[in-house]
Amino acid sequence: MANAEDLNRLTSCSLVLLSHVFLSIGNSKESMNMVTPAMQLASKIPDIHVQLWGSAILKDLHRMSKDVQHEKDAYANHVKYSENLIADQRKCVQSAHHELVNWFQGDPPVTSGPPAAAMLLLPESSVAASAAAIASTSAAMQPAGQYGQFY
Repeated sequence: MANAEDLNRLTSCSLVLLSHVFLSIGNSKESMNMVTPAMQLASKIPDIHVQLWGSAILKDLHRMSKDVQHEKDAYANHVKYSENLIADQRKCVQSAHHELVNWFQGDPPVTSGPPAAAMLLLPESSVAASAAAIASTSAAMQPAGQYGQFY
């Protein structure tokens, strides 16, 4: 593992997976014993995907135990995590860098960000040399005929 965050992410994901397995075989007590520490770990990282998965399990566990108040709380958390994830995805899709996902041929789409800022820090001669190298590389990457195109 690279660091403590990676270890916490792996541990929380493993605990939620075990909780899901226990829930699917009907062992709600062991499922609860796994998902509770997983949610605590996931909130420290934070890992929204593990939190969303864990909140769905908690919601189901509380529904099975007929604990209405805790089920409502778990449902509210699940909705909150879902909304956060959707908002984050919308933000990413609207980013100029997202245009690179749909780039298949021709010159790369113009995006603002670190590459342009890095060019400002280079001496003028380096910028010209870099621009020439990029232009020659993108020209060499042009597909010949229909080969290299996606359908």
